[in-house]
Amino acid sequence: SVTARSDLCLSNRTIGCQASFARGNLRTRRTGEHAAGVRQGGCYEAPAANRVNDRHMAKSYWLLKSEPDVYSIADLKNDKMTYWEGVRNYQARNHMMAMKKGDEVFCYHSQQTPPGVVGVARVIEEAYPDFTQFDTKHKYFDPKSSEDKPRWWMVDIRFVKKLKSEVSSST
Repeated sequence: SVTARSDLCLSNRTIGCQASFARGNLRTRRTGEHAAGVRQGGCYEAPAANRVNDRHMAKSYWLLKSEPDVYSIADLKNDKMTYWEGVRNYQARNHMMAMKKGDEVFCYHSQQTPPGVVGVARVIEEAYPDFTQFDTKHKYFDPKSSEDKPRWWMVDIRFVKKLKSEVSSST
């Protein structure tokens, strides 16, 4: 049994997408929090009672959302690796803080037709403070954050592969 987790809340249909990648027995519960902080559809995470004991689990599977016009899978392929900055949702941040080196990441584009997973990446650096929260000129600046008490975190990911065909969340 494999547990898939996402740092991003998506519609009910996304769970099929996660399960097809995880290829495991995925049981879920709805938490109802959307990444933008708005209740929409549902966010899915395996309940603690159904999770494989983390110390016996080789890796976890995560879903990271980006838009093709902002940062596409082609951009990640070209860059080879990147830091994943700008997450400003507490639930998503908490999931990001739980990511471990070697965990698999499924790159998801929600603003394309149809929305779906377009590629795979791997976590290469575990969570560390998102430096953009301290930069007053950056769009992700957070005046309530301090270097002594950072509120937001980021991870580094490395490109693994672009899928030959996307896995749509509508299937």
